[in-house]
Amino acid sequence: LPGSIAELTMVDINGQPNGLMIRGYDVNKPVLLYLSGGPGQSSLPWPRVLFDDLSRDFILVGWDQRGASKSYAALDPHETLTPAQMVADTIAVTDYLRQRFDEEKIYLLGESWGTTLAVLAAQQRPDLYHALIGSGQMVSQSETDRLLYYDVLEYAAQTGDEALAAEMRAFGEPPYADIYGYAFVMGQYEKLYKPYT
Repeated sequence: LPGSIAELTMVDINGQPNGLMIRGYDVNKPVLLYLSGGPGQSSLPWPRVLFDDLSRDFILVGWDQRGASKSYAALDPHETLTPAQMVADTIAVTDYLRQRFDEEKIYLLGESWGTTLAVLAAQQRPDLYHALIGSGQMVSQSETDRLLYYDVLEYAAQTGDEALAAEMRAFGEPPYADIYGYAFVMGQYEKLYKPYT
């Protein structure tokens, strides 16, 4: 449509290629940057599918954070995948969008892990943001990990899934010894969909 935008692009963010999906019915609307959950989860499907209505009122931007999906190449060196770097990347993406769309400030919409990034970025640079919108607001990642561990154990007991319970007990309570514990437990999250709703 005339005056609209719909693109999937790669931009340099702190020296690394990052994927952005930018959609909006009107390029003169304010910019809203969506920070997905994860980390490591692509944010590109959500703006395209679930948030399409928002693209009537905003230029809606999905960003594959360092190491995720379109930005997978930015995982190396993996030592750079730190909370401080992710916040710096969030601010750099913000600056890219501000410059590109000639905006003094933008909006942040964070979901789960993305709420942590949003809060930390806004704390560091409140001058860059109109507002922060949180969905599934994280308060304590370590407490969330602990609760998730016990919720999966409870689910295993309620469903009689002894193999799942044994595997959970083998990993032990978080923090886990390695990424495999986190990956396994997060892989069980879908089973908690009904209990959580």
